[in-house]
Amino acid sequence: MTPEKFMGTFSVQHAILFSALFIFHTMYAIYEVTITAFFARSLLETVSHFYIATYLFAFNFQWYFMLYSIRTFHENEIFLEDFKCTQTHADFATRELDENVYIFTRVLFVSCLCWTVNSSTHIIGPAIEALISLIKTGQIDNVLFILPPVFSTPWWAQIIIYFCNAITMFGLLLYCLASYTIMGFKVLKLKTLCDILNEALRNDVEEESNIKAYIKDHQIIIKAAKLLNAQLRTLNGFMFTACYLEFAVQLFALTLIDPSGSYYFALALDLSSIFLILVFQCWMGTMITHSLETVANGVYESLWYSRGNNNRSEVILMTQMAQKPFVQTIWLGTLKVERATSLSLVRSSYAMYTLLNFFQDK
Repeated sequence: MTPEKFMGTFSVQHAILFSALFIFHTMYAIYEVTITAFFARSLLETVSHFYIATYLFAFNFQWYFMLYSIRTFHENEIFLEDFKCTQTHADFATRELDENVYIFTRVLFVSCLCWTVNSSTHIIGPAIEALISLIKTGQIDNVLFILPPVFSTPWWAQIIIYFCNAITMFGLLLYCLASYTIMGFKVLKLKTLCDILNEALRNDVEEESNIKAYIKDHQIIIKAAKLLNAQLRTLNGFMFTACYLEFAVQLFALTLIDPSGSYYFALALDLSSIFLILVFQCWMGTMITHSLETVANGVYESLWYSRGNNNRSEVILMTQMAQKPFVQTIWLGTLKVERATSLSLVRSSYAMYTLLNFFQDK
C-alpha cells in the first residue's frame, strides 16, 4: 500500500480530529510549562504542573513522530509472501503469524483496559467528588475537589481545566493505542520472519541447498531490524525520560502533602500505567534482539555442515551475522532497552527524587 493510498482511507473529519488533538495538547503543554516557569506560587504547584507537562510533551512527540514517519513505514514495509523461506513453508508462516498476533492482541487489550481505568479515574473521579460536594453544600463556590487544593483558582477556571484534563487523558489513551498497535505489529512481523527463517533452515534437507536465498532473506530482516531499532530508539529516548521524571516527581510530591486514601489509589493507578508503558517499550526492544539471536540456533541446527566445502563460506557469513548483537540503546548509549530496564529505571528514579529533596532543603 502506498502512502497516498493509505492517507486516502482517512476522512477529512478524522484528519481534523487528529490535528485538533495534537494542536490542543501542544498548546496545553506550553501553558503548563509557562505556569511552571513563571506563575507557580508554591513548590507543590510547580511540581504538579511540571508533571502534567512531561506527559504532554512525551506523548505529543510520540504522535508527531508517528505521523512524520508514516511514509517511511510504508516504503520499508515487509511482506511475508515475498520471502523465499515463506514460499517454502507457507502453512507454518500463516500459523506462526496468527499465533503471535493472537497473543499480542490479548496483551494489548488487557493493557488498554488498565489505561482506560486510569483515564476514567482521572476524568470521572473529580466530577463525582464535585457533585457530592455540591449536593452537600448547595453552593458551587465550595466545590474544591475538581482540582487538588494546590490550585487556588475560581470554580469556573477549575471547570475549564477539568475539561482540558479530560480531553488530555482521552488523547493520551489514543496515543498509546495507536503507537503500540503500529509499532507492536511491526515487531511481531519481524519476529515471525525470524521464526519462519529458522523453520526453513532446520528443514533444508534437500541436496540442493537454498542457503543463498535464505541469506538474502536474513539480510532483509537485519535491514528491517536496524530501521525499527532506530525508530524505537527515537521514541524511547523521550518516553523513558518522561517516565523517569514522572516516577521521581510523584514520589517527591508525597513529601509535600498529606495525601488521603483516594490519592494513594489514584497514584497507584497512575504509576501502574506509566510502568506498563515502560514494559511495552522494553518488550519491543527485547523481542527484536532475541528474535535475531534465534537465527544462529537455526543455522547450527541445519544440515549445511555435512554437505562439503561448497557452503562453508555462506554458513560462516550467516552465522557471524546471526551472532551480531542488535541491542537498542538510548541516552547516548548508556541504557540498554531490554526486559530488566523497566525495573532499573524505576529504581534509578530515586536519584532524581533525592535531588529534588536536596533542592527543597536548600
